[in-house]
Amino acid sequence: MAAELPQTLSPALSPGTLLKEYSLLSVLGMGGFGITYLAADTNLHLKVAIKEFFPSSAAVRNQFSGAVALKSEQAQAEYSWGKDRFMREAQTLARFRHKNIVQVFRYFEANGTCYMVMAYEEGKCLEDALEADPARWDTQAVLALMMPLLDGLESVHAAGFLHRDIKPANIVLRESDGSPVLIDFGAARAPTSGDALTVVLSHGYGPPEQYSRQGKQGPWTDIYALGGVLYRIVTGSLPPMSLHRVQHDPIIPASFHGEGRFEPQFLAAIDLALNVDETKRPQNIAEWRKQLVGATTAHAGVAAPPDVGAKAASTAAPAGSQAAATPSSRVRISQRIEEDSETGLATRIGQAMIAHPFLSLLLLVTALVAGPQLLRRPATPPPPPQAVPASVQAPASAFDAPAERPAPPPASADGDRQPNIRRVAIAACEGKAIGAPCRVVTPRNEVIDATCMTSAEGLPICRPARIGTRPPR
Repeated sequence: MAAELPQTLSPALSPGTLLKEYSLLSVLGMGGFGITYLAADTNLHLKVAIKEFFPSSAAVRNQFSGAVALKSEQAQAEYSWGKDRFMREAQTLARFRHKNIVQVFRYFEANGTCYMVMAYEEGKCLEDALEADPARWDTQAVLALMMPLLDGLESVHAAGFLHRDIKPANIVLRESDGSPVLIDFGAARAPTSGDALTVVLSHGYGPPEQYSRQGKQGPWTDIYALGGVLYRIVTGSLPPMSLHRVQHDPIIPASFHGEGRFEPQFLAAIDLALNVDETKRPQNIAEWRKQLVGATTAHAGVAAPPDVGAKAASTAAPAGSQAAATPSSRVRISQRIEEDSETGLATRIGQAMIAHPFLSLLLLVTALVAGPQLLRRPATPPPPPQAVPASVQAPASAFDAPAERPAPPPASADGDRQPNIRRVAIAACEGKAIGAPCRVVTPRNEVIDATCMTSAEGLPICRPARIGTRPPR
């Protein structure tokens, strides 16, 4: 009868195992490069998460001592390289203090490998939340989830590191307030290192460059994974494996799946992040953040997502000052500025007449009919002359009347205004010497014989010596 295999054949350490002051409680997860445990800090009486460096392709565990051993001598170089990087990343991540990035408390070596002690975040992962209620998400709800994560991940990138294993299972929604926190930095690496990066990814969330140790990885690599997370939220399914999309892309865009339920620009930002060509993706978090939130800030009546991190925090206006303009009011102000900067009234009327030829024809006919009627209207009769005081002496003659205050000329029978007789008298002496005879014919055909004299302004003017008689009829 075959002996029953012991439970300790699992690569994970058994519950109750002590690692320094930590007592292991259970296994939280296992991956190709490590095992994560739930443990209790026996000094502080706190729950913590402990990540163990355990590359299953190169290492095995001694079932009696718990120590990690290598499968072969050929695996020694790979194991030593990975262990050294794991410790370096633990040192770097321990310096991060961001509420949406899991906090690393310490690291240490034991059992021939190394361990990273992190805060244990109680709650459920995003994967479980999507399975439980896939219909609760809309643009605002997704942005409220993503903006804090982007803010935290941006600080990781600023320190020169990549997460490289972002997926719904590594995003925990805290039980206390529902806020998101990005966990499991066991695969985090520095892309600026001269060493080739290990192939660590989750199918559907890993871009093509992550399948090769020589792939050019950067912030755009994590952006692809986050685009896959959003695609999972919008469509309810994983994106196809990125290697299968290089030549004949079978993916159905998020813009098609989410049409009518999510903002168009938000969906377009997801599709852009999932481009298999890393040069065509947003190159950093700041660039992609603008594309994601651009849809909500460009429409009136759409509120900004809640809890979008420190970069979206607003400052209260001082007392008595006008409140800051909302996105919709900024759009309306911009529209008014554009309208005020347009062409003048005459130009707009001309444009309207070109656009509406029937209206132009109607206005032309109206002008042709009404114009002659206006021209045939009798002139307004002059006001009756007023009495001039005796103390005011009249000018010597009508020809010497001041030019700046001429008397209104009489109207003829046909209603036309009579020419100014003073101008006629000045024209009669044009080119003649002072004292020369001149003749003036009035508009009423009266002939006046006169002499060229000097006016008060120094101009030659035909001043009558006598008043001519009417010509015989």
